[in-house]
Amino acid sequence: MIFSDGRSTFNRDIYSNFTLHILNDLIDMEFILVKALHAGLKAHLNFEYRTAKTKSFQRAFQIDIDYCSVIQASKKSLSNRWFARMWKLGNYSSDCPVPPAYYYIHGWKLDGDLVPPFLAMGDYRIAGTLYYGKNLQNDSNSILKCTVNANLVD
Repeated sequence: MIFSDGRSTFNRDIYSNFTLHILNDLIDMEFILVKALHAGLKAHLNFEYRTAKTKSFQRAFQIDIDYCSVIQASKKSLSNRWFARMWKLGNYSSDCPVPPAYYYIHGWKLDGDLVPPFLAMGDYRIAGTLYYGKNLQNDSNSILKCTVNANLVD
């Protein structure tokens, strides 16, 4: 998967800064967390897809996960491999709650072993939102939103 661009918005009560940068197909993120991320935090991931012949994206799949449960899980799932790669390339906390601090991840990419095998070749928009509450409600309870555009090629 080749990343092309990305953007982020964040809640300034939780983060004093959040930077997402893509260069040469690698994602760099740096952020200053001013409040701990605690149990109850959820992540909503939305994968949208389009073919070369269409202009608009269509939802491929979406998932909501309990953030702390995923961090603490011991089985080798796709999401755990994503976290393992992030921990290797940065100083992100592997604990929950995540304490306030400066964190970074440099040079992360979706290598072939991290891409779900059912995804078709084409353009993707991957959006992730961190939020508290039972359900994501029109951004009113979100603390971070990141969107990345990418192309899946052979």
